[in-house]
This record gives sequence, C-alpha cells and structure tokens, in this order.
Amino acid sequence: MKKTLLCSLLVFAITTGKAQTNPNFTINKTSGCVPLSGINFTETSTGGTVTRRDWDLGNGTIIPNGAAVVGTNYLTAQKFYVKLTVTFSNGDVKTKIDSIIVHPKPLADFKASDTAGCVPHAVQFTDLSTTATGTITNWTWDLGAGGNTVKNPFFSYNTSGFYNISLLVKNSWGCESGSYTVTLNASVGNNCSSSTTRTINIGNVKAQFTSAPDTVCTNTSTQYSGTAIPAPSYVQWYFSDNNATQYYSPVNHTFSTPGDYQIKLIAFNNQGCSDTISKMVHVKAGAGLAPFFISAPDTVCANSSITFSGDALPAPASIRWRFTDNNALQNNSPTSHSFATNGNYNLLLIALDAQGCADTVSKSITVKSGPLLSFTQDKINGCGTPFNVKFTNTTFPNADLKFTWNFGDGTPLVIVNDTLPVTHSYNTFGNFTVTLSATDTIVGCTSTPKTFSYIRNYQPSVNFTYVPPDGCRPLPVKFTGTVSNLIVPIQYYVWNYGDGKIDSITATNIANHVYTTGGTFNPTLTIVTAECTFISISKPVTVIAICDD
Repeated sequence: MKKTLLCSLLVFAITTGKAQTNPNFTINKTSGCVPLSGINFTETSTGGTVTRRDWDLGNGTIIPNGAAVVGTNYLTAQKFYVKLTVTFSNGDVKTKIDSIIVHPKPLADFKASDTAGCVPHAVQFTDLSTTATGTITNWTWDLGAGGNTVKNPFFSYNTSGFYNISLLVKNSWGCESGSYTVTLNASVGNNCSSSTTRTINIGNVKAQFTSAPDTVCTNTSTQYSGTAIPAPSYVQWYFSDNNATQYYSPVNHTFSTPGDYQIKLIAFNNQGCSDTISKMVHVKAGAGLAPFFISAPDTVCANSSITFSGDALPAPASIRWRFTDNNALQNNSPTSHSFATNGNYNLLLIALDAQGCADTVSKSITVKSGPLLSFTQDKINGCGTPFNVKFTNTTFPNADLKFTWNFGDGTPLVIVNDTLPVTHSYNTFGNFTVTLSATDTIVGCTSTPKTFSYIRNYQPSVNFTYVPPDGCRPLPVKFTGTVSNLIVPIQYYVWNYGDGKIDSITATNIANHVYTTGGTFNPTLTIVTAECTFISISKPVTVIAICDD
C-alpha cells in the first residue's frame, strides 16, 4: 500500500510540472547563390501559446510583432544571422538564432598568349577567374572555332579570321558567372571593315523583390517594387487577396481584410522567358496594442491649455491624438490642447506600431465655460447711512459654484455657495462698483466676472430762506426750501416753525406761516425720502409783541 501511494504521488508531480517553452523556426532554404530569393521562415515554437513574434532577418529587415511565416531576399554574399524572439502567454521571452549562407558568384577572367598571328596560329589560354569563397571547379570555354572544358586550354587556329573568346566558370558552391559577348565583323575589299558588339545573356532572368514588406495594415496603401537580374523587360504582380494583377514596378496595393496572403513577382525578358518568386504577407487589422490614458481629465475648462498623456502595451512606435472639437490631429505624448467652446467631445488616443497599424481608445471630455453671471439689486441710489441694498443672484446654471461678492466699499469679500439674496449695508457716501465672480468647485473653471457700476450713496444739503426775518405780531413769514446733492425723490417737506406748529407739505418747497405771539423762534426744514431724512440748521425769526404805531 505504501509503495503504491508513493508511485501515485511521483506520477502526479511529474504530470503537473510546468511545460518548458522552446522558441524555434524552420528555414525553407539555408544556403544558395547570390542573389538568394524566396527564403521563408516559419515559427515552430513549442511548450506554450505564442503571443508575440519579433523577427530580425539579418539583412536589415526587422519585423516587430510579426506573423508566424515571414520571408525575405538576400542580395549580398555573406553569412546572415536570423533571430526570432518569442513571447509566450506565461510571460516567458526567449530567443532562437539560426543562419543563412549566401555564396558569391565567381568572376570570370582569362588571358591569351598571343592575340594575332599567321595560320596556323597557336594560342595558350590561361584562366584568371576568381571567387570570394570556395574554388573554381568548372570551366566552359568558347574559343570561337571550338570549345573546351579544361582550366587552361591550348588551341590552334588554322583558318584566318576574327575570333571572340568567352569563358563561363562555376565555383564549388555551384554558382555561375557571366554573359557572352558577340561581335559581328563585316568587310568590303581589302581595307574597308566594320564591327558591332553585343552582350548576350544566356538563360533566364532571376526575379527579386526590391521592397516588399512582410507585414502591412488593412486599408493602407503599400508600395511594392521588384526587378530581376539581368534587367527584365517588364514585371507582373499578383495579389491573392483579390486576385489582382498589376504591371511594372513599383506598384501600390491595399489589403482590405486581415489575414495571410501571397504576392508573386513575375519577371519577363525580351524573349518572353520568365521567373517567378513569391512571399507571404501578413495583413493586420490593428497594431495589437492596448492603448491607455495616463492623464486625461473627464472635465476641463474652456480656453485653458490642458496636458494629455497616454501610452500603450506593448510600447508603441508612435502616439497620435485626435480632438473632435476641431478635429485637430497631434503627435507624441504628452500633448497640450485648448478647447474653445463648451460642450461634450471625444478624445482619441491612437497607438501605432512600426508598420503604421493603429489601435485606438477614446473617452468623453466635458468642456465647461463657467456660468453666465448675473444679478439684480433692489436699490441703486441712496442718501444716508446705513444704506442697505439687497442683491439677488440670478446666475444660471448655478450648481457646483462658489460665488464671491465684492461690494466696492472696501469691506471684506463675501463668499457664498448658493444664490440666496445678500444684503449689504453701505456706511459711507460715494460711488461703489459691485462685482460678482464664480468658480466651478468641480474643475476650478472661473467665469468672467459680472460688474455693476454704480451703487451711489450721496449726502444731501438742506437749507431754506425766509422773509421777513422779524417784525411785529402777527408776523406772516414766507419760507422757501432748497436741497442740493440729492439723487432720490423727496416724498415731502416737514416745516417746524419753532413756535410749536409743524406742517408737512408734499407738493411744494414753499411754506407760509403767521407768528401770533412775540419772541424769538428757530424754524427748521426736514426733507423726507424713501431712504433717509435730513434736517437743516435752524434760523432765528424775531416777533415783537407790541409795536409803536
């Protein structure tokens, strides 16, 4: 029983162990002669789910977050190191490196011991061909009157004439040189002759891509270019996404649907011979990025410069912003933007990869311009102290606001969080400018202050004249009131004649009174307004009780 239990535990431990992640890829052709084209790499990693592939194909082609199958051409003779960095879903990031060897073509060259003579003319030919690596293993001579395959042939010309010699060599990698030069000589009589020379390329053209990215974005016009060695008469392109056929180079093509598609380049020479190469292109709907906002407030103030910042995972090649208030497109992060008009707008953060593919995240922005301030006052003009004025705040909208009143008379500011009426007492005379301002308590927007000019509180001057100032009783006296510096209406005049009699007169500033007893009296004039009362200084009236006739 104990042994069985131990075995069961051992098996459990082994079967639940973490699988080893192994990056790997295969190459359809690991060596060849320059130019080496149509090389495809296929990712074959094991031990986990691959979430990202970063390719470095060794020839300057770098494909971040590429497809499982990529390809390229190698146009120079050397050893290229291919690196694949694989990111697994468990977080492992591992690298696999392999190599491609591109062998050089040999360079054919030779010399002849004597290029002119009489028949029979014997010539020793010496091979001077070279190859950057490997050795020359095969020689094909055209001696003009015969052929040979030895390295340094000896040949005797038994017929007079002009002979053109060519040599084709092959190195130990199987790479071949050269072209052939053909010369036509024509002569008339003994001294008149002419010749023309042309180079004849033996065999077919060799197609090669000049620019053909492995990964592109949907709905993005991409340029493809290619040629051939020797130079082709023309090239033809085939795109498998829509079976489009296009001619000449370069061409532009747009893929509308994500996926993996084949493109073909077919190069034709003047004789109609052709060579075809193909490669797979991975078409992405987006960049495979997850953009996110670092700093982007939900509510901002109009006409204020706001800083916005964002990023993406994995790191993007570039960041762009679009602001829908004016459709401004701005680059880099952080960036600044000012909204001119209040309202609700969308903010778009666009993250782009190295191929220009984009992923976008958006959010709503509320732009507040601050409230439209207004207020009323129940009085404007006063004539005494204290002069009490009630101010009514009629601002709308009025939520989430802090109001500040400045009554203009040097008293402390009054700060309130509501629109209830505020009464202020003016205890001095003069002109007073009243200002109401408001601050948004949510985002701090400050409105344009509302100003009222003026609250006026003036001190009037009250006086009167009278005739006659003295006389015998009964003494009739006429009084005329004068008022200056008064900015409010007089409701009525109050005359106190000093002898116990008082009159209130509303229609005129003139009063008449008869003194019937002797003595000296001190009449005064009081004016009464809705705001205040003011009394004049007294003036003497002398009444003589008994007068001599």
